[in-house]
Amino acid sequence: MADNENKGSEGAGQEQSDKRRLILQAAEKVFDANGYAATTIDAVAAQAGISKGSIYNYFKNKEDLFHQVFATAVASSEADIGKLIAQGTARQKLERFFDYWFGRLEFIRLIARLVLEFWATATRDKQGEFSKNMQENYHRHVSLIQGIIDEGLRTGEFSVKFNSRMASTLIMGLMDGIHIQMLLGVGIVITPELLAGIKTAVMSGLNVRGTGAAEKDAT
Repeated sequence: MADNENKGSEGAGQEQSDKRRLILQAAEKVFDANGYAATTIDAVAAQAGISKGSIYNYFKNKEDLFHQVFATAVASSEADIGKLIAQGTARQKLERFFDYWFGRLEFIRLIARLVLEFWATATRDKQGEFSKNMQENYHRHVSLIQGIIDEGLRTGEFSVKFNSRMASTLIMGLMDGIHIQMLLGVGIVITPELLAGIKTAVMSGLNVRGTGAAEKDAT
């Protein structure tokens, strides 16, 4: 009897998880197509093929739904990056980080309006929850890059002429600048040559040493 109850509970939990994922996917499409202001819960419900009331079983309001679309995307990205940098030399980890980021540029371009909405929402209310989440996300990424640089300094792979926090902040600035140019359609052409140029510039700035292991990994 207990086993049946557990299975029933697991089934219900999976159903709720699936419905929440369905709503988030629908919301992402509607927010991207219409922008935050013009999006309605009715439109999201129609896109998801469910009742409006069902959405309120999972999200408090439109703002909460918007936040969760962003949080879900960030969590998925961070999980992927965590797996990629779990092993290898510091240079390998940094190159994999850039490879992953570069691989997502086309996806970011496709949802350009939604990305700009995220940024605009955060800037409108600098003390709000969404702005706080954006700042936390930024600092987590800077800390991740800093951790890789610090590892490279410890192993002798890198020789930075200024502190690792500044170096990681500059790298994030480079990436954010490319995002803005890409979203606005100015200056940047997304090509393999761009990725190669970014890697060369960053590795040169880090004064990379002892690259034999990294070169073997790339072959």
